[in-house]
Amino acid sequence: MRKTTVKTGLTVISAGIVIVTVVTFCHEWLAGLFFLSHESEMRLIVIGLFWGGLFGGLGAVITVTGFFRAAGGREVRILPVLLFLAVAVILFFVLFYSTLEHSSPPRLRPGETVTI
Repeated sequence: MRKTTVKTGLTVISAGIVIVTVVTFCHEWLAGLFFLSHESEMRLIVIGLFWGGLFGGLGAVITVTGFFRAAGGREVRILPVLLFLAVAVILFFVLFYSTLEHSSPPRLRPGETVTI
């Protein structure tokens, strides 16, 4: 196993997960930051999901390639990258669960008013 290649692959997978997490849960903030219209915000989400998936797939290929290559000469620590990957995955699922739990209030039907 070539640890440098595996570490590079895990880093690329982590980047893909971070990209997907940011465009999934922070797209409104990004649209406000860059003054994007609604159509541009949707395009940002699609492009972010595409690149996140591309990075994840590329990272998986690089990681598998590192597993099959012969051992390298220098010692590399993989644990920090694995911990970051685990934190990124856990953060994604925590944010996903929080969006399921906190549903938005029902919309008003035409003719209804808000009583304060």
